[in-house]
Amino acid sequence: MVAVPASSAAVTAGLLIGGRRLVAIDGSGLAKGLFADLLAGELADREAFVVDCAGDLRLGGGDARPVRVASPFRGEILHTFELRAGGIATSGIGRRSWLGADGRPAHHLLDPATGRPAFTGVVQATALAPTALEAEVLAKAALLSGPDSADGWLAHGGVVVLDDGTHRVVDPSA
Repeated sequence: MVAVPASSAAVTAGLLIGGRRLVAIDGSGLAKGLFADLLAGELADREAFVVDCAGDLRLGGGDARPVRVASPFRGEILHTFELRAGGIATSGIGRRSWLGADGRPAHHLLDPATGRPAFTGVVQATALAPTALEAEVLAKAALLSGPDSADGWLAHGGVVVLDDGTHRVVDPSA
């Protein structure tokens, strides 16, 4: 956890410490991608490797291998990428969700403007990137930006799943 001054643009919910309003930022979601990249650095001299840190992947070397993206609704495979190297991460609101004290659905990804769970119309975003950390950041940004802007975060490719169950594959930009 990192505490930053409340004047920061990242502030959504404050907490008071020593008379100064602060906010707590939980970076644990980013840690998976970072750890995958650090381990990949240790394996860089290998002919081929795959590092899986709780679903954030970092691949290197060897032949292209299939990486499957599953539906958050029924679990069927929506798309298969053939990847030789790079990072891939998925962010979604389906697994870490609950009913809040007010009886409304809630989940772990917050809208920066309100501090409440973000319901943007995107329920899952998978991002490809050169590193797993970058893929993690891009997947979260795509999910939080909503259906009209999600693809713009997926310049290296990805999959966006909407709350109506439809999905679209985003091809890498040229």
